[in-house]
Amino acid sequence: MLLIGAGGVGRTVACALGELAVSHLYILERDTTRAQNLSRDLSTMGINTTCITQAQAQQGLPNWQGVVNCSPIGHINHPGCPIDTSGLGNQH
Repeated sequence: MLLIGAGGVGRTVACALGELAVSHLYILERDTTRAQNLSRDLSTMGINTTCITQAQAQQGLPNWQGVVNCSPIGHINHPGCPIDTSGLGNQH
């Protein structure tokens, strides 16, 4: 599962996904410190994570079961998408 954004929304969604027994979260966040902090905190909760780069996200996208956008990009007043959507398939 790809989690985009490690701020407050990302943190909340990651915890909820952990409660749903998601086996691994790949965290894509521009702020590496924020991503590492979330990864560390989730690890203490028994949630496996890997912090990844934009390039790694694009490469791994076809293999993941889902994508959750927790960034402001793509929401009202912030048009666009934080990833190239050409790699999305029906499983996403």
